[in-house]
Amino acid sequence: ASGDGNAGDDGDGVVDQSPEEMHQEYVKQMECKSLWVEHMRLQSDMIHEKEGFESRAFPGTAGVDYLAPGALTGAASYVFGPVLKLLKSEGYIDGVNLDAVPYDWRIPVSVGFFCIHTSCLEERAP
Repeated sequence: ASGDGNAGDDGDGVVDQSPEEMHQEYVKQMECKSLWVEHMRLQSDMIHEKEGFESRAFPGTAGVDYLAPGALTGAASYVFGPVLKLLKSEGYIDGVNLDAVPYDWRIPVSVGFFCIHTSCLEERAP
């Protein structure tokens, strides 16, 4: 060990794990992924969410700026954050002449996006 208190760390940042520890970590990761998939699955019609599960995109530019906003996570999780920052520095104002229309990527665009957001877009048209 490198003496920094991390058991199994040989100084290169990689922690040595026994096969059992590696298996336990793998099982934990698979359980987490399975829960995420279960939460994100749609009903068999591929349009409606399963009963008891609801996932919605954040409205407006908050739904497209960063996956995990924050001082430590923002730089690693940007989507349109830097573009929005640039547009705002050029005088665009969020909610006035700058907006975004996030949508649920699981639902076909012809069903989800256009049906849900057409009225929103029409309201903002000059």
